[in-house]
Amino acid sequence: MLPTHPRRRPWPTVLLLVLTALLLALAAMVLVAPPVRAGALGGVEPSNYRTRILAVRPPVPGLSVEVVDAGARLRLANSGPDDVVVLGYQAEPWLRVPPGGVVTWHDRRARWEAEQPPAGVRRAPGSAHVVIPEWIVPLRTGGRLVDVVGEVRWVPGPSPLPWLAGAAMLAMAVAAAGRTRRWVGALVAALGLVVALDLVQVAGAWAGTEAPLAGALPALAASAAGWVAAGLAIRQLLRGRLESGLFQLLLAAGLLTVVGGLGDLGFLLRSELPSGLPAFMARAAVTAKIGLGVGALVAAGLRLSQLRLLRQPGYGLLEDLDPSFDVDFDPDPFEPAELAPTGARRLHVVGGRARGDGPDGQRATPPAGATVLPWPGTRRPGGDTFDDPDLPGGA
Repeated sequence: MLPTHPRRRPWPTVLLLVLTALLLALAAMVLVAPPVRAGALGGVEPSNYRTRILAVRPPVPGLSVEVVDAGARLRLANSGPDDVVVLGYQAEPWLRVPPGGVVTWHDRRARWEAEQPPAGVRRAPGSAHVVIPEWIVPLRTGGRLVDVVGEVRWVPGPSPLPWLAGAAMLAMAVAAAGRTRRWVGALVAALGLVVALDLVQVAGAWAGTEAPLAGALPALAASAAGWVAAGLAIRQLLRGRLESGLFQLLLAAGLLTVVGGLGDLGFLLRSELPSGLPAFMARAAVTAKIGLGVGALVAAGLRLSQLRLLRQPGYGLLEDLDPSFDVDFDPDPFEPAELAPTGARRLHVVGGRARGDGPDGQRATPPAGATVLPWPGTRRPGGDTFDDPDLPGGA
């Protein structure tokens, strides 16, 4: 049996340790991460390599070529009267674009393909460098050869420290709000904002990339699962089913923050972002999603541990209850009146809400220092059902 007066959990210390561990993990990812390879919708990754088109020689009326997907692909539009043929790596005919046609393709000639950056970048990664002074993609149209000429530059990304500091501040704010009397509303709002920010990111990535749909399915599936779990968690929390709601919140925040938010850390590190949103807005969305999600995870974990503690027998006096729980003394609709002696007052906790009743059946305030009875433990007296109907075996 647990002691009558359980020690309060040193939650500020626990929260500090958890946030410190998360920040150290993020810093390690920043320091050891390769120059590219941060996941994004459709497999298009943030990068520090900026591909530019300098000229089309000679100019062809109705022919336009541009860089898309953060430099990952080239797009050619042909509004002229003749076919345009893109020549391959061995000068062989490769792609034919008829009048009025458009084609988008990945071309190794217009990108830095090596895993390691060039020597100049390794010596001074914080400075801009021209890594490919001139790349050429040959075309044939109207019986003549045309060259698309461009360059590739290394453009260092911004410092991630201000963004990570902002995420840490948001996480601490949500975790602190999770300790207040209105903690359910705070967690519901935080989780709703995480879902909204994830939708904004998906919309920006969808508008800013032209990757095939098949490449976007894994990221979309993870996000969709997080949205569904978040909806279920919000529904359960608002209905007062706290334990099942907190479990579902942990699942939703884990999917959207760990899989989505931490997978998008490249947006905070790189200069070229595969998004239709402005760079500042895309980075702010990632920062807010990580901060709110991590804070919700910490707060939900602490709340869940408290709920499970309150379910144990002998968990202490009324003054040992967390004051941020919503305490309400209502007649118990489940416990038979004959279980208590005449004139007795009972106090118990159901799903985080303390309830009690007096001999007159009216709302009653327990006397100062009233002992919290050990019901409910894991089961109700006289029955075999768990208190929360949404848990396995519940009513």
